[in-house]
Amino acid sequence: MSGAVTYNPYAFALHDDPYDTYRRLREEAPAYWNEELRFWVLSRFDDVQDAFRDHETFS
Repeated sequence: MSGAVTYNPYAFALHDDPYDTYRRLREEAPAYWNEELRFWVLSRFDDVQDAFRDHETFS
């Protein structure tokens, strides 16, 4: 079993094959916080769509 999912858009390995990471984000951490870079990632379509529609909450 893999460890906890992590996401760093600057990691070279991610650019080689991002799809497993994206799948794991959707399944394990649909709202993912990157502590090091201090940003949130929403990985499910419906969540992203909701966030775009509710800019008061998600800005």
